[in-house]
Amino acid sequence: MAILHLQRLLFISYVFIFFTAVAQQNPIPMPPLTLSPTANPTFNNTPAYNTEINPTITCSSTATSLSYALAIALRDYMAPWVDAIKNTLTKTNFELLKQSIRNFLWEYKTIIAANTLAGSYITTSILLISDYSFMNNHQRWSQWKGDFSFEELCAIPQQQLTKELLLAINQRNINQQKPTDINHPLITFISDINNEIYRINRYISIASMQKKLHLIKLFPTNETKIKRAEQLLTRAHFIKHLFLSWLAEYNLTQ
Repeated sequence: MAILHLQRLLFISYVFIFFTAVAQQNPIPMPPLTLSPTANPTFNNTPAYNTEINPTITCSSTATSLSYALAIALRDYMAPWVDAIKNTLTKTNFELLKQSIRNFLWEYKTIIAANTLAGSYITTSILLISDYSFMNNHQRWSQWKGDFSFEELCAIPQQQLTKELLLAINQRNINQQKPTDINHPLITFISDINNEIYRINRYISIASMQKKLHLIKLFPTNETKIKRAEQLLTRAHFIKHLFLSWLAEYNLTQ
């Protein structure tokens, strides 16, 4: 193996020596090099920039093709049904259909009215019960500092009360996965207080309507509960006002 490598090395060396000798006998002529000391080179310091932006946006046609294919398939599926309805629903049949609907409604009017009233009563009662239970949860912001009456709450200096509110917001709504996130508690608070105001307003509206219709005794509400809801709504608006006032002042100082 070593002898074979040696033979190859010698062959390459012979080839190199041969071409070197040929090159020396027939040198390639070089063009004359002229040095001009009086040359005046010119420099262009005004580069040209291409500021024109022509973005090319290529949209994949896969979604469009799929939507088109679905539309065609739906059209082909519905076409026989549409044609059958057009052929069947003549003027005579249409009048017959209207008469059948009238007869059905008239025959079962008592059952339909009873079911409608029962459904409305059940739905209204569920809303009243759920909203009243919701607003009386001690975790609601309208229940914050529940030991203080609204007059006593307003008597506390606003700066001190706002500071306590912000502390309570951070403690309740802290982001457990990212405790340094200061925006999460504030965003959660404003969402909670808006939802709370909406639920209390809905309770007051429904209960007040039943009171005007003299149906309040038929539903799970009374004047005491309505007054309680109005008090909680006032507190909720006051607490939201404290937060928004602080937020406006904070934004101005930034």
